[in-house]
Amino acid sequence: MLKVNYRDFVLTNSVFSLILFLAIYYLYLKTFSIENKKYLKISIIIGFLFSLFMDVGSNVYMYDTTFINLPVVWIRIIFGGTPFFTAIIINLYKFINQVTKNNHLPVLTIKLNKLNFLFIKTRKTFLLIWSIIFISWLPALYASYPGVLGYDTYLQYPSYTKHMINNHHPYIHTLLYGFFADEIGKKLLNNVDLGSLLYSIFQMLILSFAMASIYRFLQKKNCSNSILLLNLLFFMFFPPYVIMSFSMTKDVIYTSFFVLMIICTFELCDDPEIIHNRKFFIKFIIVCIFQILFRSQGIYIFLFLMVILFLKFKGIRFQTFAVFCSCIILYAGYLGPLANYFHVNKIENLQEMMSVPCVQLSRSIINDNGELSLKEKELIIEYIPDYKDYTIYEGIGDAVKNDFNTEKFRNNPKEFIKLWITVGLKKPLEYINAFTRLTIGYWYPDMNYRDPKAYHPYWEYWTTQKPNFISKFFMMLSSNGMKEPNKYQIIPVVSMLFSSGMVLWIIILFLGWCALNKNIYFIPSLVSLFAIFILLLGPVVLYRYIFPIMLSNHIYLSLFTINEKEKNNITEKIIKIQK
Repeated sequence: MLKVNYRDFVLTNSVFSLILFLAIYYLYLKTFSIENKKYLKISIIIGFLFSLFMDVGSNVYMYDTTFINLPVVWIRIIFGGTPFFTAIIINLYKFINQVTKNNHLPVLTIKLNKLNFLFIKTRKTFLLIWSIIFISWLPALYASYPGVLGYDTYLQYPSYTKHMINNHHPYIHTLLYGFFADEIGKKLLNNVDLGSLLYSIFQMLILSFAMASIYRFLQKKNCSNSILLLNLLFFMFFPPYVIMSFSMTKDVIYTSFFVLMIICTFELCDDPEIIHNRKFFIKFIIVCIFQILFRSQGIYIFLFLMVILFLKFKGIRFQTFAVFCSCIILYAGYLGPLANYFHVNKIENLQEMMSVPCVQLSRSIINDNGELSLKEKELIIEYIPDYKDYTIYEGIGDAVKNDFNTEKFRNNPKEFIKLWITVGLKKPLEYINAFTRLTIGYWYPDMNYRDPKAYHPYWEYWTTQKPNFISKFFMMLSSNGMKEPNKYQIIPVVSMLFSSGMVLWIIILFLGWCALNKNIYFIPSLVSLFAIFILLLGPVVLYRYIFPIMLSNHIYLSLFTINEKEKNNITEKIIKIQK
């Protein structure tokens, strides 16, 4: 019904613009009233952020620039998008408050009497949920036997067999996969695939345990049975979760421990005194140390969490410090004596930290119009020999940072820092454009995949061997034009479930909800927000990177629905903590 094949006046010269105008006018009329005043401040801030993300994101994706130097863009953001998103957010928060009074979602008021055995708060129920999630993934594992050997694991395996393990990837994961694939698979069972299968099963057990732990925590928070069932069905059948469960990458195990750490943080928010419990204290140390070990950025997230806990919970500072010291000592042992024992080659990971500066400098020299001096351009070329590759791969830092001149940087780091600052002062717009293009997937929900400006796929799933019935099924999909990757993007609403940008939006909305209700749960959500900030400094947007925060969002979304009594209990705990 829209003139989508015509470039001009698609919506402006259309009756639909009149309908849209009336709908928005009615929305504003019903929203911006005195009774909604308490929602206004928080909603305006979030509305501005969402408007900024959408306007800048669409500009970057379609035109390769933010256009933030143009006044019309800011007029559109402030006077166009901000009021619209503010109105939507106010109504969303009002709807959430209505849900908390009824303790259920109106669309899920179904009778679940026959499934009561899933909602009983016992240890047996936890084991049952854990088993159900794990078993539900087995058909997909069979179809993908022995699992997905992608990402970095196919590079880690040769380093294990050749006794050339390095710290470029967490060597604990290299040792773990090598043990299953080589020691058990190749040497004991005479079949590497069987070893890989056992690793996939081991990984699936850990991830399903983390998901069952989310379910158990939501049970304790008295979430409704319909919310619990919805989460369970997602854990069982949401395609990315199923595929990631047997994708042989460190990020899956990391995700499990990140989620468990977030749950422990929620439990501390509910009752800070729980840290005096020896069982909880040991559990907290275990999940924190493995969260550190399975991803290099884990140490920064842990430190951020410790600082927040130390500042917020004055009564348990000694115990918090004890957790901090325990994890740091264990981490030092992992980096030192244990690494030496396994003959881990220590290589410099300086290039990993240079993704953002490298793309910014590369874009600046490519789009230079005489602002840069000859000396500055020579230095950029010396530090980033492959800077011209940026024109092809704007969406991935690896293209320009892999050959970063680390030796020159080590000899004179001040020179590079000075270069980066002076070029940035001359070409700030190029720096902003480079950063937003590199990170667009983390804050712009409408980002389409596969990203044409990045050679890494959003996720990896290629079947090199499969059962006959799977081959026939794939042929059927191909004949109907459905085998193309990322086909889910043609389905409205559903496509947002796969969006990495939507993850950040949910966290921001949850933080706003915490601010409105003076809720202590802002602490774990801040940890997730900081984890996204760390990702913004990385080389590329991948689903496996955002997976830990995406899984944590099940908790945030579900807590929107907790009843008034539970919410009041949390408020009372805040007052007690502050005293």
